[in-house]
Amino acid sequence: MDQLNAMLKSVTSDPALSYVHYIDLRGTLSNDLKDDAYKEWWANELHPTEKGFEKVTQKFEAELRSLP
Repeated sequence: MDQLNAMLKSVTSDPALSYVHYIDLRGTLSNDLKDDAYKEWWANELHPTEKGFEKVTQKFEAELRSLP
C-alpha cells in the first residue's frame, strides 16, 4: 500500500500534470482493534461508515479549498 501511494504521489511531481492532486488518506480512519473501536469508522473491510466518509470528505474539502 505504501509503494502504491508513493507511486501515485510521484505523478504530482510532473509539471505536465499540475492539475493532478494527491490526497493521502492512509491513517484517516482508525483501525484500532481494541474493543472494536474501528467499527466506528469502518462499515466493512473496504467501506467507511457515514462518520468515516465524513472524515474522508474533510480531507478532499481541504485540498479543494487550497486550489486557486
